[in-house]
Amino acid sequence: MSAQPEAADIHPRPVAVEVVPDGIPAALVNHDQWLGWRWERVNGKWTKPPLSLRTLGAGSSTDAQTWVGFSRAVTTLAGDRLCEEQNLDGLGFAITKENGITGVDLDDCVVDGALHPAAAEIIDSLASYAEISPSGKGVRIIVEGSLPEGTRNKTSSTPWGGALEVYDQGRYLTITGRPAVGTTGTVEPRQEQLEWLIDTYLPRREQTRAVPASNGHAFAYEVIDAIGRAKNAPKFQELFEGGLAGKPSPSEAVQALLHMLLFYTDDATVLDAIMRKSAIVDGKWDSKRGDSTWGANEIEAALRNYTGERYDWTRQKTPSQSEAAPDESPTGLVFERLSEVEMRSIVFVDKPLLQAAAFHLVAGRKGVGKGTLLADWVAKITRGELGTKRNVIWIGSEDSAAIDIKPRIVAAGGKPEHIIVVKSGWVQLPRDIDEIRQAAVDLSDVPSPPSSARARGCKSPAPC
Repeated sequence: MSAQPEAADIHPRPVAVEVVPDGIPAALVNHDQWLGWRWERVNGKWTKPPLSLRTLGAGSSTDAQTWVGFSRAVTTLAGDRLCEEQNLDGLGFAITKENGITGVDLDDCVVDGALHPAAAEIIDSLASYAEISPSGKGVRIIVEGSLPEGTRNKTSSTPWGGALEVYDQGRYLTITGRPAVGTTGTVEPRQEQLEWLIDTYLPRREQTRAVPASNGHAFAYEVIDAIGRAKNAPKFQELFEGGLAGKPSPSEAVQALLHMLLFYTDDATVLDAIMRKSAIVDGKWDSKRGDSTWGANEIEAALRNYTGERYDWTRQKTPSQSEAAPDESPTGLVFERLSEVEMRSIVFVDKPLLQAAAFHLVAGRKGVGKGTLLADWVAKITRGELGTKRNVIWIGSEDSAAIDIKPRIVAAGGKPEHIIVVKSGWVQLPRDIDEIRQAAVDLSDVPSPPSSARARGCKSPAPC
């Protein structure tokens, strides 16, 4: 039997085309907005995160402190080529609104060395500097001009099948200095042609402002609650907890989180309040950048670049006090004595702490031992040490199933085949009760014990 190739063999590290500094137009050379970049594998895909040529650490398309002049950029790249272990794969240029420059990316428009006719039409129409992308499979066009308000930045609906992207700020462009055949070597003013491109491939859409917040910090919780009910809640949670969610750099992860929030509100006070609650923000957020701060600049950049739709807060309206039913309090609260409550018959697993067929929430600060306590309980439950052997659904917000949960369960002598965990998604109650209940029903059909165990009279565990 032949061995299957590993994923790294199937998708090897790309080889970037060599940068030709002399081919880069003066419109870019004359600005001190240069970065480096290096291929990095993120979630199975090769990405090109920006690097600061001052430190070879993380760079940013919006943080001028990480940029250098063109001469230093070329020198740093040349010096890196002499090193045994290279840190750079190419150069990049950070575009800003002040430059009046727009970059147009035509991804994967070159197949077997031939340019797709629709991509060729775009290049001919814009008639400005165009170059081969680092992969050799795409073309980047650079023009003088700006994007009209409401322009979408990306579409994958192109005749050649690759993406079309346009940016005039808040991004960096990888630069090779290798002009596409038949194109001019200078960046030309092409506002009219740029608008033709947008009307043809990226039609603008009307924007509606989100409801402004009268109290930023109070409204922040409403925004977070609304995101928690959305389909992309898991991605928000990963970013909110400090993860990259597939983004190549922390700076781009910050922008991704802000763009998710901008669907719900464009109030800078609310955005700042939510970002400060997240783990993605560190001491850099309040660091000075001229008369502003890094965090304020990130919010401003996100507000400028966001062109998506807005959340309709009117569908979240609740009855006002005047609309409340006459026999109810305005808040809907009703009280009664505990002695008047009819008690249900409860099956306890570990009296009086654990009930059968019930949710149990164990809360506490990270690191206090919640997972260890639960692992001990769950192991005993699945072994039948606390009465009838039962199945368990483990829903954790901190622990990894592979690194934390399963090793603890196995170490405690538990039975992993009688436990299920949430593989992906962000659980929210009471929204997900029905889905969790169905998972409990499905879990009742657990794997049968080995024949030797059945011979001894062992039975499958009871349902959750």
